[in-house]
Amino acid sequence: MGARFSLLDNLDEAARAEIIGGASEMSVSAGTAIFHQGEPADACYLVARGRVLLRQLNAAGEQVIHRWAVEGELFGGVAAWSGAAYPLSATANLDTRLYRWPGPGLFALMQAHPALLTHALRYVSRRLIEAQNRLCEQATLSMPARLARRLLALSEGPAPGTRVPIEGLSRRDLAEMCGTTLYSVSRQLRAWQEQGLLVCGRRHIRIIRSEALLRQAGQ
Repeated sequence: MGARFSLLDNLDEAARAEIIGGASEMSVSAGTAIFHQGEPADACYLVARGRVLLRQLNAAGEQVIHRWAVEGELFGGVAAWSGAAYPLSATANLDTRLYRWPGPGLFALMQAHPALLTHALRYVSRRLIEAQNRLCEQATLSMPARLARRLLALSEGPAPGTRVPIEGLSRRDLAEMCGTTLYSVSRQLRAWQEQGLLVCGRRHIRIIRSEALLRQAGQ
């Protein structure tokens, strides 16, 4: 996923207070849907705590996790600002707290705060770059390399170079993130655990040898 991005970075306290004041707060339990693919996009969201998975049902009836949003990250914005339908479904993967803005409300705040508009443009650009990178990875990288990259991104700690355990994700979730099968993910995780790269439990993964996993990812 790269460096984490926050809509509120580098804004002064008065601007932050006004922007947060225009949002409603939501607490969402793990496994709860926030919105569904195809619904009118009437709001955008910022993760204050937790993790949200963004899935799409393709024409073949298969679910694919396109990305996830963690603390400080926005989701649902592009669709809400354009007045379109949500192209993805959003589900809380962990117990999550969100800020929610009606699409027109946040757009009005952007007009009042040019720095916020700049952040929004960065957000849109980053989503496009991520989508291009995912297409390239799917076409050119092996399944183990894609899985290693997802695990490394999911385990990024708050400080550069740090790792945190990955909680709350099933093997099926990881398969949807990598565009592969549950069997392939389970087999690869088992192999890496036997090699001492990581430790796996039920909805829990802890990376032990980051450098070895980076080599698997081709990074």
